[in-house]
Amino acid sequence: MRSLDIQKKMLSSQWYPDVDLQTSIRVSGEDFPLSLPGFSVKLSISLPSAPVPFALDTSFDHTPQQSHGRTISTQISTPRTLDFLISPQEVALQETLLLKQKEEKEKDLAFSLTQLLEEYHWARKQIDLLRKGISLEERKYEILETEVELGKTTRIDLVKAQNDLLQQKLSELNYVLQLLMRERNMERILGITPGSLISLEAEE
Repeated sequence: MRSLDIQKKMLSSQWYPDVDLQTSIRVSGEDFPLSLPGFSVKLSISLPSAPVPFALDTSFDHTPQQSHGRTISTQISTPRTLDFLISPQEVALQETLLLKQKEEKEKDLAFSLTQLLEEYHWARKQIDLLRKGISLEERKYEILETEVELGKTTRIDLVKAQNDLLQQKLSELNYVLQLLMRERNMERILGITPGSLISLEAEE
């Protein structure tokens, strides 16, 4: 965007010519008092700030009954840069493309953030459900453990209940890891310090 600003300033600037007019009157002759009048005129036009610096000098010299002359000289300097080749249409097109790219990037980030939020809330709900299930499985295991001691059930049922409880805890751990990954991704998109979401939740 900075290069576009420079180009805009360059295109909006104006180049005004420097005009210099010099005249002189003289008197000449072979003996004193001098009796032959003469005059000269010099006109200089230059564009020093133009993309291609340009200067034009023209002069006219006249002395009655003796001589007169006229001189024209032109000077053109090569440009130091190619900035003059940049058109307003090109600058406007570049600006439009940059704005479009910025809008598309913002839309992509908003979509990614929305998707992550939905997945984040879904993972939180799954964790809450699993924790309730784990609580029930732990209660079931305690009951079966007592029944095994009393001989009301077999140890196979106890092992099966223990395995179900372990599976529930592994599922909970998996969802917790997914939750942490989504938190890190959201923090990256938002440009905040890793772990900030956890701090914000704790404050709430």
